[in-house]
Amino acid sequence: MVAAIGHIKSGDWHHVADDIAGVVRAAAGTLVKVIIESAHLTPVEIIKASAIAREAGAQYVKTSTGFHAAGGASAEAVALMRLVVGDSMGVKASGGVRDCATALRMIANGATRIGTSSGVAMSQCLGRGPLPMRELLASPHTHGDRCLSGACAPHDAAAPGATVY
Repeated sequence: MVAAIGHIKSGDWHHVADDIAGVVRAAAGTLVKVIIESAHLTPVEIIKASAIAREAGAQYVKTSTGFHAAGGASAEAVALMRLVVGDSMGVKASGGVRDCATALRMIANGATRIGTSSGVAMSQCLGRGPLPMRELLASPHTHGDRCLSGACAPHDAAAPGATVY
């Protein structure tokens, strides 16, 4: 479900909570992902919307539909969402995740799922065999230097030494 963005922006948190809780009840045990369009929200709104989704019993919070004019996922939004929901829920980063370096930043910041139409390109980029995930997640901004497909531009989204949130 897409959370009621207008109500989030206007601070009508009771409506947002009632809406999400209603969908969770109607889903009757079926997995519910609450899309909050994080690129359109302030950090406080991301925190509140994620907390409401958690309290309503949703199983996931998701950054974006991928169609909002404000943009898609950001590593900072994913980190805030993970901070709020803890280990009790999944966090899905969607919208604008087009290369491995970006996906790795999202995972390093707490995403448990990645929504992308670039999965095939990412698998070609990472190659066959075991992945050095600990190393990749510790320095996702350096992945572009080792991309096997050439699809990930070196240091395309974060400068060397940049903080990963």
